[in-house]
Amino acid sequence: MSVERKEIFTNAFYCASPSQSWPGLWAHPDAHDLGYNKLDYWTNLARICEDGLIDGIFLADTLAINGIYRGNADALVESGSFCPVMDPMLLIPSMAAATEHLTFGVTGNTTYEPPFLLARRLSTLDHLTDGRVAWNVVTGTLPAAAKALGQGQLPPHDTRYDIADEFMEVVYRLWEGSWDDDAALRDKARRMFADPAKVRSVSHDGENFRSEGIHMTEPSPQRTPFIFAAGASARGTRFAGRHAESAFIAANNMPNAKQIVERLRQQAVEQGRAADDIRIFNAVTVVVADMGGTGGLEAVRGIGCDAGKRVVWCTRGVVSPAVSEARAALRRMPERGHSGQTDFAHVVSTNYSQYQIWWLFGCIYNDKALEFRGFATHPAEA
Repeated sequence: MSVERKEIFTNAFYCASPSQSWPGLWAHPDAHDLGYNKLDYWTNLARICEDGLIDGIFLADTLAINGIYRGNADALVESGSFCPVMDPMLLIPSMAAATEHLTFGVTGNTTYEPPFLLARRLSTLDHLTDGRVAWNVVTGTLPAAAKALGQGQLPPHDTRYDIADEFMEVVYRLWEGSWDDDAALRDKARRMFADPAKVRSVSHDGENFRSEGIHMTEPSPQRTPFIFAAGASARGTRFAGRHAESAFIAANNMPNAKQIVERLRQQAVEQGRAADDIRIFNAVTVVVADMGGTGGLEAVRGIGCDAGKRVVWCTRGVVSPAVSEARAALRRMPERGHSGQTDFAHVVSTNYSQYQIWWLFGCIYNDKALEFRGFATHPAEA
């Protein structure tokens, strides 16, 4: 009896900042995260991810400094933790040009800008990546962002999702309804770029947004980009059930993961979709470090990894051999004991460092969250 092979989906998790989830790692002598504001940092990352069979780079973002510790932002500024942060959307075209298959998920906020502008930006990215862009829809959580962007106060949690639902209604209509598939003729002989009869204005007059106009880009490869959502609240899961094609969760125990997954899939069903229309990605931190000695363990302790987290030493910490060995391990992974009857999804993420590679690896399988399994104590033995 043959074993059904399942696909593994992997994303590298990044932010255009010196540090994201691991404050201060940029200061390690062998780290090169201080190159975050140089173009070759990102194009090199993209090539490494594609060579390592990573499916996509997932780019987080923040619009302001969460300066609540001791009443100011000094700690975040000093540690370089999500401060400074560059615009992640501007990184994508160069990374796309350096790769062929790698996809790009990028965070975009629905609370602080008109749908018309974000729709054009995402359509532009979809064109320039040849259909390899995804949108991680967020509503924002920081009062500092509301102040920085002139709103004074952050709207209440559920209200932000109400705004997001209306935002989605507008962008869907712009992406799907403003241009017919064959509207762009590109006819040099007749000097007609597009047929006006097949291009129309989109009008919206709602509670939160008013817009009227023709979508400013012709239909892109996907039209509507692939949609991610990450909310785990009751209102957030309802939003994901309605809109998301993938949901990113960060459950740190199996019962919690199972509960979130069941809620997401139930919400999909309640919105008239199939339960498995949403792929679920969970995060688990794994440190890849030198097998020899205790240096890797000390590095983990140094950044505050508690004993309750599962740590798997997979390979040496230098980027090149780690990527080549991980590549072989990833190719073998579908044969390593996962043979159920329904789909599962894995997510792998890395923090790009010359000294260490950090992997997030999770599994949602047969509507249940499985216990984490590292792919090997050493990939060469897998």
